[in-house]
Amino acid sequence: MPTTEELPDTDEARRRLTQPLGGVLYFFAVLAAGLVFIGLGSLAFGSQDMSILGVGRGPACVDAYLNGISMTGTDPTIIGLRPGASSGTGGTIPVCVMHPTASQRALEILSTAPESVLHLAIVLLVLQLLIVVRRLGPFVVPVVSRLRFLAWFLLVGSVAATVTQNIAAAEFLASAVNQPVPVASDALSGVSSLWVPLLVACALLTLARIMRTGARMQDDLAGTV
Repeated sequence: MPTTEELPDTDEARRRLTQPLGGVLYFFAVLAAGLVFIGLGSLAFGSQDMSILGVGRGPACVDAYLNGISMTGTDPTIIGLRPGASSGTGGTIPVCVMHPTASQRALEILSTAPESVLHLAIVLLVLQLLIVVRRLGPFVVPVVSRLRFLAWFLLVGSVAATVTQNIAAAEFLASAVNQPVPVASDALSGVSSLWVPLLVACALLTLARIMRTGARMQDDLAGTV
């Protein structure tokens, strides 16, 4: 049976528990903050055509699914593009509007930003989890609660971000063409490929259950000392 001396009950021992993940996440958090600062500066003082995650003053462009969209025979261009709009080729095609309206700009942001925001939020949640581990140790109820929240946030957030981006892209396409766009069916495009977040979420929930058992064992051990 483990003794209290074997438990990570010192600051140095808890710090080592969070490595190397803690150091890597702190590095990327600082890097992301720097990139955001540079991006904001570029948008404010840079090129008039610059756009970052849909935010900018240049053309609005979105990768839209071809589901149900008619194409010309030899020229891979969407039929019915309005003046000032253009398209490319592929399973999803880039559709751009040279002079977007405010609603089209908002749809461009919604079609690109949610996934990046989700990733940033996950990094911040993991950093918060590591801070709790450093302060209280790994086998405590707050760590278990945060692991569970992180698992469900990852799973639900991944589905929500994908669906939001798909709907925004379909609505953007609908605003750029004069033919019907199957927004409802496009909304679920790519959701079946979210098996990686599903596996990671299951792993985190399993780890949370293991940590909860460890927390109970530590409480029982502390009560017998």
